[in-house]
Amino acid sequence: MLNNNVKCPVCGSKLEQVGPFAYHCPFCENSYDNADLGIGNKESASFDPSNPKVNYQNKNVKDGEEIYEENILGSCSILARNRDQTGANGSGLLVSEDGYVITNNHVVTDEENERPFDVFFVQIGDQVVEATLVEKYGNKNIDLALLKMKRPLTKAKKLHCGDSSKVKCGERVYAIGNSLGEGLCITSGIISDIDREVFDMSCIMADVPTNPGNSGGPLFNGQGEVIAICVAGVSTAKGMNYFIPINFIRNTIKKHVTI
Repeated sequence: MLNNNVKCPVCGSKLEQVGPFAYHCPFCENSYDNADLGIGNKESASFDPSNPKVNYQNKNVKDGEEIYEENILGSCSILARNRDQTGANGSGLLVSEDGYVITNNHVVTDEENERPFDVFFVQIGDQVVEATLVEKYGNKNIDLALLKMKRPLTKAKKLHCGDSSKVKCGERVYAIGNSLGEGLCITSGIISDIDREVFDMSCIMADVPTNPGNSGGPLFNGQGEVIAICVAGVSTAKGMNYFIPINFIRNTIKKHVTI
């Protein structure tokens, strides 16, 4: 008899039973058997809910600790300043070994006069380096900018970018960003919608907590791949935060760098 009431221990979605002892989650795409889910006798109930990596047939699923450790040295804090020391704090991600960094246009642009700030610094770990502005995409529907570090950082590691067309509603995701300009931190949540129009941009929506300073920071899927970057949030609502899909970014910056 098929069991139609089993839920995924990662995202809580109803599992599809694809065999006598086999289940598949249509949202986060993990596969399980009876032992994974604790179904059947005690000897088969080996699933440990405190460690959702155990016994998954999809061995690529990672927890937040792994996501952070593997990607913190490719996630950036960005400091943008004018000569008079006015400026902004933001986030970014390193996407090439020779120092290209993606962020938002509004991180690198002075809102008062709509021109780029005078100087930019990128911090990865405990290392800081000056960067140049390669290109800013500042029209209504592209809030992106590309920086390049003036020299490589020894501890830095470029991030791996995934395929945002495969993002599913309900899957768990993680954001790393320079929240409130106080340094990088990681937060988590789920994908709420895969296509929301924000400022004439088609964005991914997630309930991952973000704050000013997170702009331009990476959003990761459960495999540790970048699927989007943070661009905006609704300050008058909870859990409505928006991210530019990485496939759109990949196409936009391709004349400078391949990601």
